[in-house]
Amino acid sequence: MPTDRLSWWAPLGVERSALQAPNLHVLGARPYSQLPAYVQAFDVGIIPYIESPWTRTVDPLKLLEYLAAGIPVVASRCPRWPSTRV
Repeated sequence: MPTDRLSWWAPLGVERSALQAPNLHVLGARPYSQLPAYVQAFDVGIIPYIESPWTRTVDPLKLLEYLAAGIPVVASRCPRWPSTRV
C-alpha cells in the first residue's frame, strides 16, 4: 500500500504523532457541510469500526452517504447494518 494515499477525515482519538506515514494525510475534523466535496474525491469509503456497545447499535448513516455518492465501501461488520455486497 505504499503508493496508495489515505486521508483521515475525522476527529482524532489518538495522538497525531502516532499516525505518521508518508502516504497518510491526517486532516482531522472538518465541517459536515464539506463532506460531499471530500467524498467525491474518494476512490473508496472506509468505515473501520471496532465492535463495542456503541457500534452494535449505530445507524448506517455513513454507509448510506457513501453508497449514495456512488463509491464502493469497505466496512467492519455491524449487527444493525445490511449484510450486502454491492
